[in-house]
Amino acid sequence: RGGRAVHRLVRRLLEQQSFSDPGVLKWLAEHAAARFVTFEQEETLARHYEVRDVPSLVVLDAEGGFGGTLTGYRPTARLLKDLATLAERATAQLKRAAGLEAQLKVARPEAELELLDTLAELSMERRLFARAEGAMRELLKRPGVAQARALAQLLARHALALAELGRAEAADRAFEQALAADTLKAQGEELAFRRAQAQTVCGKHARAAQLWARHLEEFPKSARRG
Repeated sequence: RGGRAVHRLVRRLLEQQSFSDPGVLKWLAEHAAARFVTFEQEETLARHYEVRDVPSLVVLDAEGGFGGTLTGYRPTARLLKDLATLAERATAQLKRAAGLEAQLKVARPEAELELLDTLAELSMERRLFARAEGAMRELLKRPGVAQARALAQLLARHALALAELGRAEAADRAFEQALAADTLKAQGEELAFRRAQAQTVCGKHARAAQLWARHLEEFPKSARRG
């Protein structure tokens, strides 16, 4: 009850002060395409963009790349400053991604691994999971990738992108491959946990429970038992 009252108050402050301020309205008109969603309607979007409370403002770049999230009420001057900071960050990431893609088109084979790896990592950070998955798929096709990179980590990142895209079976296979590639067993506990977590993300709760039970059996001292 108290939480809902706070949410109503924050929303009222945003509507009556922030979203009626000429400076904020001008900034939004020049930079923003507003869309209002609820957790019930867009649970996946909320997870993608780190929305943990409402109301929140999510800042994206022109391609939909994630710049950051602002939660709750801020005085007008602070709100404008924070919006501008996140917008600048998002734009810088977009420009960096465009630069990597341009380099990739003319890169020599020996440089492709580094460029694809960086592009995939940046795409994950921008929450552009389809783009990250494509870059990872291309990277994993390249000869010598196992020697040049920590293959288990690459496969795990690919699996996370697949999970965010709702491809539960493909994500599970990628995690299985990651665990097999972890020859030193240095990442086994983390990979096993992420594998179960990915199935939860996909809504495959029975499979997640099965994997979680296996995780607890294989790693009885896991810090994540609770």
